[in-house]
Amino acid sequence: MFKEINLRNYSSLHKLFYSLITQPRLKSILTSLISKNNDTYISPKALAAKLGVTTRTLRSDIKNLNNSLKIYDVSIKNKRGHGLYLLINDREKFKSLVERIKESGIVTDGGDDYKKRLKDFLLLILTKPREIDDIISTMYISDSTVDKYLKEARKVAKNYHLKIQKDGDLLRMKGSESDIRSCIIDYIDNKRGNNYVRGFSKSEKVIFSDLDLNKLLTKVTNLIVALGLPMSDYSDKNITIHLALELARSKTNNQLRNFNRNIPYIREEYFDKVSKFFEEVFRSYELEYSEAEFHYFIYHLALNYPQLMLEHSNNDVKNKKIHDIVIEFLDRIKDDYVFNLMQDKELIRNLEKHLELLLKVKNINGQRKNPLLNVIVSTFPLAYEMTVTASPLIEHQLNMKLSPDELAFITLHVGASMERLYNNRWDKKRAALVCGSGTATAMLLKARLSSQFSEYLNIVGVYSLYEYQHSDLKNTDFVISTVPIYESKLPVIQVDLSNFQNDSNELYQYLVSVSDKNKVIMNLFDGKLIYLLKDKLTKEKVLDLMIDDLEKYHYVESDFRDNVYKREDLYSTAIGGGIAIPHPIKYAATQSKVSFARLNEPIKWDDKNMIKYVFLISVNKKDYPNIQELFTFLVDLQQNQQFRNLIDKCKTINETKDVLRTIIQSVGYEK
Repeated sequence: MFKEINLRNYSSLHKLFYSLITQPRLKSILTSLISKNNDTYISPKALAAKLGVTTRTLRSDIKNLNNSLKIYDVSIKNKRGHGLYLLINDREKFKSLVERIKESGIVTDGGDDYKKRLKDFLLLILTKPREIDDIISTMYISDSTVDKYLKEARKVAKNYHLKIQKDGDLLRMKGSESDIRSCIIDYIDNKRGNNYVRGFSKSEKVIFSDLDLNKLLTKVTNLIVALGLPMSDYSDKNITIHLALELARSKTNNQLRNFNRNIPYIREEYFDKVSKFFEEVFRSYELEYSEAEFHYFIYHLALNYPQLMLEHSNNDVKNKKIHDIVIEFLDRIKDDYVFNLMQDKELIRNLEKHLELLLKVKNINGQRKNPLLNVIVSTFPLAYEMTVTASPLIEHQLNMKLSPDELAFITLHVGASMERLYNNRWDKKRAALVCGSGTATAMLLKARLSSQFSEYLNIVGVYSLYEYQHSDLKNTDFVISTVPIYESKLPVIQVDLSNFQNDSNELYQYLVSVSDKNKVIMNLFDGKLIYLLKDKLTKEKVLDLMIDDLEKYHYVESDFRDNVYKREDLYSTAIGGGIAIPHPIKYAATQSKVSFARLNEPIKWDDKNMIKYVFLISVNKKDYPNIQELFTFLVDLQQNQQFRNLIDKCKTINETKDVLRTIIQSVGYEK
């Protein structure tokens, strides 16, 4: 209890608490529990799987957390038969705990610690001239380490047309203000990280220490609401960071004198509100601003919300052209992959709206980041491949090159349509879906949730975090959220697209039992096409070995091999978890089969991935509409540690088939 703590230890206990919540895994445990409603529990097994640790490690983490939580009169308990929950003895102290966590900033997985430290070093020099002694004392590094970081930082700066000048012990970044800002924005935080919209990172808090970032975000959000635009937490965070950068640089007399991008023309009904907002923000900090600074803000506001921009062509002509492009795009998908998405009117409307906004972004030569690019490519490989294959038609008609980020945006719409059309059941439970990454991501997640849990689940509304906090959800049973919700009257279940398989375990009460579709998946595996390879082979030799047998048994057509290699040339078929799913660029099979190879040692598949498990997919044209479950199963294997544990122990082909059958059957969840 708090009252029993010796006051002499008070500060040390606070230090212990702060040291623990700066560790990503421990903070994730705590925020997961805080986001739950009082009547909701988390299964220790599900939470351990989500974090990628054993239940034993989880118990150890909870013990450490409980030691530090004593000062807040809070503890983590495990109720037998139910799961983990927070025991809160003092509501006021609990509110204080929540505030401390919010203030601590988002803790991201450091990954490569050297790269993280290099980023911190670079940001110190980017924001203002620094004495080497100041850098040493701030980062706790030696003179020799400074020299090492300086060498690497100069390489990075060169990519932005910048130069690090050394005058005695003073390091100064030289170059245009526009280039300096571009470098800061790229290095301040990972916009594709899962934590980006959950709050402000340590780096952001350090760089903008003189600004109240949460207050600034509230102002930006209120502006978007006043403009009547569809909410996106991700876009609002982007705009806030750019505005904060303008304010911080203006405070140190580093204002833009010119802005060389194409300045977007804002629709008249929006311009006055945006202009007044910008002027009031600068005035609140007692700062003057240049026309270039206003153009900088307008540019990034429009890049995140292209709806603001004026049309530059005849609407009727443009709308017909875009409609025709969408129909041709979907017709190409139907020809190449059989999926008939043209019957989905919602998809057609969404794609037309998306291409309209894409043209506006093109008019200002903008480049948008997709926060879920890597997740989309690895989680929805079939929808992404279909989009990539048919996208040259869009590129030709609109005279533009689609970046991987833009292709992933389109994939969200295609994937959501596939879920709607080819995985329909019926709905029961009522849930509000809160998503911080924009409407397209939310709709894809909604479609997938509705598909997988449809016997028990009905998504009654899709909201940004801001919209959820300001909505009265009377006809809602619980909340599914991609961002933490610390205080909620309804039960909250947090999910992550990149970890969907493990996160969805928390929805076990809504999950269906094993369906007949699992039998269809199992029938695709043939003992003659299972390989336990002991020799160290190259990617090409593994593929050729598997394709040779497909040809030998007349399961594929003569151009199958060429189409597999053409597909590999498009982009990697590695999907994570040591798994690759090679397949032809178009259907080229006489009979649908999945060949499986387990390698004793991982092989290099591409520049980034080492692969140990290869699923070579050969699907006959008539079966394409029914293989969505197969791709879902293979994607889910990325996070399935049981699959790796069991498959690695197999000694024979029959054992391997039995394990695959077990894993396929375990896709269904126990109620």
